[in-house]
This record gives sequence, C-alpha cells and structure tokens, in this order.
Amino acid sequence: TQSTWDSTTDNSTTDAVIYQRTSVSRVYLSITMSTPILYSYYISSCSFRVRIALNLKNVKYQYRSVDLRSGENYQYDFKRINPLQQVPVLQIDGHTLSNSWAILEYLEETQKGLPLLPKEPEKRALVRTITDAIVSGIQPLQNVIVQK
Repeated sequence: TQSTWDSTTDNSTTDAVIYQRTSVSRVYLSITMSTPILYSYYISSCSFRVRIALNLKNVKYQYRSVDLRSGENYQYDFKRINPLQQVPVLQIDGHTLSNSWAILEYLEETQKGLPLLPKEPEKRALVRTITDAIVSGIQPLQNVIVQK
C-alpha cells in the first residue's frame, strides 16, 4: 500500500504527532521534539564515541541506524540531514551536528553530567592531542569509504 506521512504540532506542548495514512489504517507515533536524535551505525567507532558521551552526560536520545555497508548514507533522505553523508549526526537543541569530535565538544559545553574533559588546561590540551592523533591518523583507515 502507498502511504504518506503528515505531521502536526500541538502548540501547547513541544510534542509533534506524526501519523501515517494508508488505505487500511492510521498509525500514530508521537515523537518529543526536544529528544535528541543520533544517526549512527553500530560498528562506527566515531558513533561509539558519541554514544558513550551521551550516556556519560545522561542525555536521553533516539537512535536511528544508518547502514553504511548497504549505502544508506548515500540516500537522498540522509543526504538532506548530512550532506557529508557520514555518521554520526546528532540533532539536538534545534541544531544538526556532524563530526564526532565537534559533537563531543558541544555536549561538554551544553550538557550536565560527567565531564568529558579534565578541568586543567594542560590536561585538556593533552586529551585534544591524543584525540587528534586518533581522528586524523588512525580513524581514517577504519572508515568504510577507505575499505571499499
């Protein structure tokens, strides 16, 4: 059956109601607009970093799987979310953030919970040095695009 998606927002709350109309029935799904959405892939180490940080910061979020092996990240719907067509992507506070390190920095600066970085500037610099080595040197060799 062909279906269409409609959405309505109740102005008295931050909840949006999304429903699917089919020739047979209506299915209602309520999504809280303030709940962050993480687009991720289960074996992506970049996505692992973000999931760990979200849990350390006690941020409740919706998980949306993007299958990199099947090329789902190259589909039009995902390209509209992230033109770079990579995971992770975090939609939070009305922003769409990509790049795991940028997401971690954002979470550190905006969310309560356990700190992701030490307080001392020299220790923060050391963490950033190590992170840069991983992100720039080690990580690219694991990416699906390099493996193809």
